[in-house]
Amino acid sequence: MASSSSSSATIIAGSDHVLTEILLRLPVKSLIKFKSVCKHCVKLLRSCNGLLLLKSYSPETALEDYLIYNPITRQSRKIVLCSDEKNAGTTVLGLSLAFDPSKSPYYKVVCLRTTEYSMYSYQIEVYDSNTCTWNRWGDFMLPYDTKFCNGVYWKNCIHWIRPTGELYHFNLQKGTLEKRTGALPGSIRAYLARSENFLMESNGHLHVMLLLSEAKFLSVWEMRTDKYGWFLKYNVDLNTIPAAFSVMSGQAVSVLDIIRGENEYDSTLVFHLSGKIMAYRFYNKSFELLVDLRTEEFYRPGSLQIGCSDAYQFIETLAPV
Repeated sequence: MASSSSSSATIIAGSDHVLTEILLRLPVKSLIKFKSVCKHCVKLLRSCNGLLLLKSYSPETALEDYLIYNPITRQSRKIVLCSDEKNAGTTVLGLSLAFDPSKSPYYKVVCLRTTEYSMYSYQIEVYDSNTCTWNRWGDFMLPYDTKFCNGVYWKNCIHWIRPTGELYHFNLQKGTLEKRTGALPGSIRAYLARSENFLMESNGHLHVMLLLSEAKFLSVWEMRTDKYGWFLKYNVDLNTIPAAFSVMSGQAVSVLDIIRGENEYDSTLVFHLSGKIMAYRFYNKSFELLVDLRTEEFYRPGSLQIGCSDAYQFIETLAPV
């Protein structure tokens, strides 16, 4: 059974030290020291409600394996992708993990790949841990610039976003792929060409974050749960970081995650500046240094060491794999 705790934290793939430091500092109810399994030939692809989706690579055999791993129980299961004739000549573009222990003890892995027919045609395969089988859905038409590698699970759907802010979702129950209605307001879409967008889920909330890198201004939009459409949840001016943190003017910023607590006092933005992992508390607009990376071997002054795809939320669970 899954843990009833709704505590969460952000984990950084590939760095045990950074990982432990962040877990010790984030405002959560119950924390553990999670030892990263992301070593030289293992990549963390997804994290969903306590289970991790990993990809391992063997330099000797050039083979790739996919694993579901629970770091609490240290249980793992190898997931073998479909390899029949229909997949000959196709390319895997992204894998996503869907797991909601409040609804089912079983999880699903969603594999999106190309077809041999067209660069705009895709097929989706879904692995069900209950039956240990794959089901194939498709063919689907999607814009080529969709961020396939960053699928986000929310409300029994896997969501993908385009640089334009358009959202597509695959319904795991119906096996349908649709464009999500309720676009961002027109006044915001005008900024999309000059901003980076990030699709993230936390504690049952789906967010689109728009970062104007040059201005260091971030807006957080939340999807309505009662009807389709977005509303502005937070605005963050990263230019207001206190001088005590020795932040240089014009320094690049990397958004790592947003953590929504049970109340606004626990909601936090985690972001990265050169040499620093920082937290921004929405309720009092305060900043906090979580981890100082300047003593790490990989630190390079003026450069970013960690990106959005390197950070994942983690919730402890005893769920079997």
